[in-house]
Amino acid sequence: MIGGARDWRDTLAPASFNGVVFFVDTESVAKSGRDVAVHSFVNAETHATEDMGRVPRELRVDGYICGDLADSDARALIEQCSTAGAFPLLLPMFGPYQARCHNCHASAQDRGKQGWVKFELEFIEAGSATDSFPATALGDRLAASTMDDMPDAASDAIANYAPKTSNASASGTAQDHAYEAPGGSLGGEKGADDSPETPGPSGDVTPENSPDGLAGFNPGP
Repeated sequence: MIGGARDWRDTLAPASFNGVVFFVDTESVAKSGRDVAVHSFVNAETHATEDMGRVPRELRVDGYICGDLADSDARALIEQCSTAGAFPLLLPMFGPYQARCHNCHASAQDRGKQGWVKFELEFIEAGSATDSFPATALGDRLAASTMDDMPDAASDAIANYAPKTSNASASGTAQDHAYEAPGGSLGGEKGADDSPETPGPSGDVTPENSPDGLAGFNPGP
């Protein structure tokens, strides 16, 4: 800086997570870089690598809250770290991030440092929702899968039911024809080759005029 050394105390922004302020002892980018897949080959002296994209950055902060309101301020930071969603994370050295807190460890001392609460915080940058697939609840995925399979299940049910309906209809038709036979007979319809019975003088069939050769048949007393 022209005219003298930089005043770090005055130029660094205070740390906060979604507006809840805390002090920082150390901050670090625990993970960054590229996600590289390594491919090995059988009996090969070389390998291949594949770039899978940028690794989500993870940040670790050792910080503290102190003062007369340390107890209530510490509870506010714990609640904020436990709230679902991504929020602005401001750090003095490594700049702002839209991040989620996935670990918050707080400890307070009864002696020596009363009104002092130590924090160990871990954050991961939230990323962009437009660059990823939206999360879907398990119940919604199961319901969607069931709805997708329903047309096929309905088609199979109809296909299995149709032959039974056809056979039942054919059977019912045959029975209807049987019951419609002349004389109330349960047999089938009379064909063209069936010989009609020859009525006697009184209109009844007798052994003498029977076409079936029943002459001489004596039914007994």
